[in-house]
Amino acid sequence: RLHRRLSISQQADIDVVVGCLYAQFLSTFAALGPRVSTCMVGSVSELCNVVYAQRRTHLAVVNEPCLVPPAPFATALSWLADDLRYSSVSFLSNAADFLSFPVRNLPADRAPDGHDEVTLTRRLRSLSPVPDATPVTFACGPLVVLSASALAAVGEIVAPASARFDIAIADFCVRAREKGFVDLIDTSTYLLRPSDLAVESINTTLTPDDRGWLLHRHQSMVAFVDHERMSGDSPFALAHQVARVKVQGLRILIDGSCFGPNQVGTQVATTHTIRALAENPDVAEVSVALPGPIPRYAAEVLSLAKVNARVPESGDLRSFGAIDIAFRPYQPTPGWDVAKWRGAGVRLVISVLDTIAFHNGGYFASTGEWMAYRSFLESCVRTCDAATVIS
Repeated sequence: RLHRRLSISQQADIDVVVGCLYAQFLSTFAALGPRVSTCMVGSVSELCNVVYAQRRTHLAVVNEPCLVPPAPFATALSWLADDLRYSSVSFLSNAADFLSFPVRNLPADRAPDGHDEVTLTRRLRSLSPVPDATPVTFACGPLVVLSASALAAVGEIVAPASARFDIAIADFCVRAREKGFVDLIDTSTYLLRPSDLAVESINTTLTPDDRGWLLHRHQSMVAFVDHERMSGDSPFALAHQVARVKVQGLRILIDGSCFGPNQVGTQVATTHTIRALAENPDVAEVSVALPGPIPRYAAEVLSLAKVNARVPESGDLRSFGAIDIAFRPYQPTPGWDVAKWRGAGVRLVISVLDTIAFHNGGYFASTGEWMAYRSFLESCVRTCDAATVIS
């Protein structure tokens, strides 16, 4: 299947290295045609070294059975052609250790419900923004692309005693990093690693021996990887977030503290905003944090299928679960807990419906109150990730 998915032009630009566990399958590979050659080696690392010594091209290394979408290497090859400092390109996959998708650091047995490698890749590529070259700590996953320039500069891939390719490639990437190379991930391409075909468990982690081997060779390596795994602000964490939202939709939390007994312009604008978001196909859920019972004028909107409106448990916004965007759809006023809402989602957005009170001190009992209001609004705008206006 991999052979059928690769175009002639791509095969001319890159050699595909497939590590095979069973010798009896070599004849099956050989029967695919003159472009396919086989050899007996002791490990996938050794196979890569042999192929590169003969061909001197980029290598796409298949270390575990996986299903690939059409044109899997198109983006990777364009990046490698643009910059010789790129050492490898990895891809999103259900089981790729810390690069796993849709949950980082948590390999899964299958793709998200309703998707496979083709539909996921199509969605990742068709929705904006177009993914850029995103750096990662090292190459990982069932299939990785190694650049010819890095292979030439760094030297042979060295395997640990366990012969595990994922450990060997981590070592290779660190050695490349020491020479100024950068490892990338293509978050527009998804590979499906079927759990029933996996040679290694999809939840395989570093053994003490392998971790010790890496630590002995690169003292800072393990600590760096552990730090990047937990970081929510690393380049990969941000790119992964965008990819996940493309596939699973946005999860938005709206500040509904304006919903009291009376309905004026702010409540009208907020209910219309909630409805528009709930009807948007790219939005998965709209949560609304209420101050009390649902008022009659908002009952219909807040009962829509995608809307989860309630008073947060003990006032804790984290009770709404993972949130992509925390949104206050009207201007903040002194007393609003900006730090609490800043921590409620990955991003914080506020709306400024008007600046009447900002410019007119007549709305306040004293000059001090007016200055405090102005200062607070300025502080909130600095704190948030985006501010929207209606005019």
